[in-house]
Amino acid sequence: MPVNPQPAAHPFDVYVRQPEARIRLAEAALLFARDHCATLKVQPWLDRLAGLAQRVRSFDGGTHAQRAEALRHVIVEQEHYTGSHESYQDPRSSLLNETIARRTGIPITLAVIWIDVGRQLGWSVDGIGLPGHFIVRVGDADDGLLLDPFHDGAELTRDDCTRLVRRLVAQPITLTDEHFAAVSTRMILMRMLNNLLGLALNRRDWSAALLCVSRQLALAPDAEELHGRSEFIRARLAEQN
Repeated sequence: MPVNPQPAAHPFDVYVRQPEARIRLAEAALLFARDHCATLKVQPWLDRLAGLAQRVRSFDGGTHAQRAEALRHVIVEQEHYTGSHESYQDPRSSLLNETIARRTGIPITLAVIWIDVGRQLGWSVDGIGLPGHFIVRVGDADDGLLLDPFHDGAELTRDDCTRLVRRLVAQPITLTDEHFAAVSTRMILMRMLNNLLGLALNRRDWSAALLCVSRQLALAPDAEELHGRSEFIRARLAEQN
């Protein structure tokens, strides 16, 4: 009696089983983007990011401020990467390859470009997940600079961040040190997938939604909420068929 072969594991799911330190954020983001871009090849996009890093390197002066300016000079002034509020409802803006190609996207996908370019050069560049917004920090927690890739790499103080978040969430929120802690690679990927999932659910695109949750489960296989969400989406797909 023939045995049905098990389906091959998704490349993203395999990749994120590695220890956190070995996961390259941009590569993982491109791997899940393959779910939504059938012909996507990862290496050409990594090559594009490598090209940006080589150009940024030539402007490095060694200080946090000079490195921030080098990133801004190449990514914003030369390559014209910027945010667009129209991007929020466009699923392409949650996909790293589309953001690289179109040079616009939502805060977190733009931030991934800055993070990857800086880390290729061995710099300390981290994602900072503010409520309703995503920025980067160049340098350490004590003396690093906060930059907003969505707004052309503008440098922010903590007070600036508070005002920005209050405007976005329309609440008198107070930001604490916890809000300015570096976000792990897995949590950035989870947040990117959650953005994409939200758009799919709004469109009632159950197939796309299931792909997003499946990738999230690879990041957090024991998360009961994700298992429940997967069951809900599978039920909607069954009704649709």
